[in-house]
Amino acid sequence: MAVDLEPCHVLIPIGVADLHEADDDVILPNVTVEQLRSLLAYEKSHRDCDHEISVRPTF
Repeated sequence: MAVDLEPCHVLIPIGVADLHEADDDVILPNVTVEQLRSLLAYEKSHRDCDHEISVRPTF
């Protein structure tokens, strides 16, 4: 099933991600499209604890 998401960088808690070791792909097995769409675009200039904490309830 193809999903239409706008390309952007988002912050994902490391605990919800799995690494596919053979391909070095990051897999998000229990993350929904709705969760991804609700995240704000990640910008290095906004990297702080408040931003990281604000993402956690989404997951």
